[in-house]
Amino acid sequence: MFGLSSIKLNCRLLYKNSLINNIYEACTCCYDNTKNINYLEKKEYIGKRINAGHESILEHGKLAILFSDIPMSFFNNIIEVIGLDYSKWLEFYTVQLETNKYNLIVNGSIRAYKHFLNNLESDLYDRNYIVYCICKILRENTVKELYGTNKYINFDDFIDVEPDVINIETPDTGIDYDIKLETAIDGLATNGEEYIKRIMLGADEPFVTELDDIVEIILHSGFNRNVIYNILPITVVFYNMSRTATHQLVRHRNAITQESQRYVNAKNASFTIPMPDYTDEKEYTVEIFGNKITAPLTVLATGLTKVYGQLIKQGLKKEEARAFLPANINCGRLYMTFTLSSLIAFLNLRTDSHAQYEIRKYAEAVLDLITSIPDYATLIDNYNNIV
Repeated sequence: MFGLSSIKLNCRLLYKNSLINNIYEACTCCYDNTKNINYLEKKEYIGKRINAGHESILEHGKLAILFSDIPMSFFNNIIEVIGLDYSKWLEFYTVQLETNKYNLIVNGSIRAYKHFLNNLESDLYDRNYIVYCICKILRENTVKELYGTNKYINFDDFIDVEPDVINIETPDTGIDYDIKLETAIDGLATNGEEYIKRIMLGADEPFVTELDDIVEIILHSGFNRNVIYNILPITVVFYNMSRTATHQLVRHRNAITQESQRYVNAKNASFTIPMPDYTDEKEYTVEIFGNKITAPLTVLATGLTKVYGQLIKQGLKKEEARAFLPANINCGRLYMTFTLSSLIAFLNLRTDSHAQYEIRKYAEAVLDLITSIPDYATLIDNYNNIV
């Protein structure tokens, strides 16, 4: 390296969510792991999952970097980084200032940054100051367990724990992912079990003091409001959503991790009757193997679900027996990390009166939650006014 560390360029962490907690919690839902472990154990657990090839969990970790007043002489550095093949999963936002300087925001998931680091060429790291600063911010604000191995970057230089967990006061941002806000989804019947359908909304605490500080910084730096909506992430945890509804949910193409029917035994899973005002007083007649059965839908659902457990007892693996589960069997947990813009798109589509009943009830609950928080309610109102 020829002295890049001596160059002074305004570069700072703009935003990151609670990387280890967010990624760990999403990771555990796949195996229905509910162990309460400490921070260092969570890092180790994540590292093992990454080394086993389960990189998708990294999409629940989000981080944005702000470069301010970049001189014109560094413009080629910006163009070079944006054009790299291994930068393709990162997002770059640039604005030219009246002073002929540039502001730049680099945004992405930890999976995108991992791809960037793991393919980084040493000569570029040595000569491109934008690359050097990205690596510096990641080294100071993330942990090595997120990245696996790399022949150019010494991940042992990365900090051992995140700065926001080392006796440093973190501000109250209005939404605490560790506490979570909850709401019950009314009107959806289960198969007689005491399962509560819940949605938990978590927008992890920003690195700066308040949400409106992030908005002000972005706007003050010359970027338009659309950048705000593309950067801010929100993780929503859906509990006991039917597999039919999850199939609709995943079409929104955000970061997704859900309970695996390959690894989790579904014999005690609940079942959703996706109808408004359902009552067991009404019975339905169906023919199965030549026999007619008349029963409420909850009774039929219970009978269909029991087929799975019987096949397991006769030697079928969970990944084989799941083929015989009814579509509306419930998924224990599904984590989806939206950008604010993609969340608003989800809400606009799925709260519409034409949306299927179950997914609409979930979308309405998410909307109630997020609009109960003044800063987010304001952002949603402003978004709907500018699009």
